[in-house]
Amino acid sequence: MATIRDVARLARVSVATVSRVLNGSNKVSFRSRMAVLQAQKELGFYLNANARALVQRDSHTIGIVVSEISDPYFGAAVRACDDAIHEMGYTLLVGQGYHNADRERRAIDDLLSYQCRGLIIHALALSDAELKHYMDNVPYMVLINRILPGYEDRCLNCDNYMGECLAIEELIAHGHRKIAFINSLHNIMDSEERLQGYRDTLAKYNIVYNPDLVFKGTPSLEGGAEAAKILLERFEPIKDFTAVACYSDVMAAGLMATLHHHHLRIPEDISIIGFDNLYLSYCLIPALSTVNNPVTLMAKEAVLRSLDLYEGNAVAEPHRMDVKLISRESVAAPAIIRKVGVTRKSRQSASSGTTTSATATTKATKATPKKASASKAKTAAAKTTSAKSAATAATAAATTTTAPTNTTAAVKKSTRKASASATADPVLPLMASVPEDSAEVRSTAKKASSKAKTAPVVAKAEPATNATKATAKTAAKTTPVKKATPVTKAKAKGTAEDKATSVAKANAATKAAKATTTSKGAASKKAATTTRTAKSKA
Repeated sequence: MATIRDVARLARVSVATVSRVLNGSNKVSFRSRMAVLQAQKELGFYLNANARALVQRDSHTIGIVVSEISDPYFGAAVRACDDAIHEMGYTLLVGQGYHNADRERRAIDDLLSYQCRGLIIHALALSDAELKHYMDNVPYMVLINRILPGYEDRCLNCDNYMGECLAIEELIAHGHRKIAFINSLHNIMDSEERLQGYRDTLAKYNIVYNPDLVFKGTPSLEGGAEAAKILLERFEPIKDFTAVACYSDVMAAGLMATLHHHHLRIPEDISIIGFDNLYLSYCLIPALSTVNNPVTLMAKEAVLRSLDLYEGNAVAEPHRMDVKLISRESVAAPAIIRKVGVTRKSRQSASSGTTTSATATTKATKATPKKASASKAKTAAAKTTSAKSAATAATAAATTTTAPTNTTAAVKKSTRKASASATADPVLPLMASVPEDSAEVRSTAKKASSKAKTAPVVAKAEPATNATKATAKTAAKTTPVKKATPVTKAKAKGTAEDKATSVAKANAATKAAKATTTSKGAASKKAATTTRTAKSKA
């Protein structure tokens, strides 16, 4: 192994010059510096930091003890410390305690043996008495995530109680009342304060605290997953609990993985909220709602405070680091509340649509009452006219076998009677088919001729024979009888439309009467001609 003398010999400089170059002194020429660095590189020589620390009683190192560097929370703390001391030319030494008193004690002792210039300790397993012993012997030691009575100015911690209150209030604000809590199994200040915040917030909103919904696990992915399995074994999701608050984001990640494995959706079925606001929380799907724990700011502040204490400078008054709620996508209203909300919206939409439709119909009805009345009147008049025309035609057909008449008034009277009967209950007339050359026709013609000479009398229709009745019955069975549509009675005060309808009815009746008279006159002439023919033959 090369020594400092070997480097001086190869660079052709003195040992003192090599020492100054390697210690970063500026009292060396550029040519000598480059020669020493080249020789060091070729020989692979490095200074003995331990020897230098013994001589100078300063190793230019900063030590930090954390529970487990693989935990993203402590990884962020270590990174923040290293960033803070890098520009100062210090080196960071890291020890791990794993929440074990023996491991924490050994890690602290190792860092002290390296003559570290600053010391940041996260030791939650050691007792207060043992920590006080260390604090008294190492005046530049600073504690993080723990408050030691009597040494508050050398302790830094976030407001765990307030942070958990914010997390539970976020769940309650979304409508959750059945909230489970997964806590750390370590009996440390953080877990105690967060549990107290959970209980006090439930009491604040009149929610009964159920100790069976509180579970403990190691603050890791595996711990969150195991706690989730126990929770699902003991309780039914959605029915027994709708949300879960976790001690840390890491435990929340383990919980989410287990819920996904059991085909539970987040946040549709179960809402989850974490604590710490680590970078991990951004990467989860859905993004995890959480509480910001300023671990980066806390670590940097601890480094500066430790260096100030090492140099004998006064430090600021202790204070708890502020926390903040970070709302993302893992918290939503419980499923039952969402369903009720959707039902209410649909009912409101349906009722508003029905009201709008009814209003529109009412307005349309009010806007066109006259048009509707006129249309109904016209329809009724048309039906009445049609019924009267049918009745008139029936009367004309029935009177083809009767004697002619010379009295127009009698015809009109008969027409009015037929129209009235047709309007009340129209019945098809019984029609007999009698040959013109039959004896009955000749007899009827003689009677009509003799009576016509004496006085103009309206002859009554001759009763139908048995054959005629049989034919009429057959026709009645095969021909459907149509009833006239009843006409609605007009109101007391007639309108202009009603008057017009009455005039139209009168005109139609007059025309029908004229048509009947014409047809009866033709029948009379035909009967007279038949009589004369019969006499001439005789």
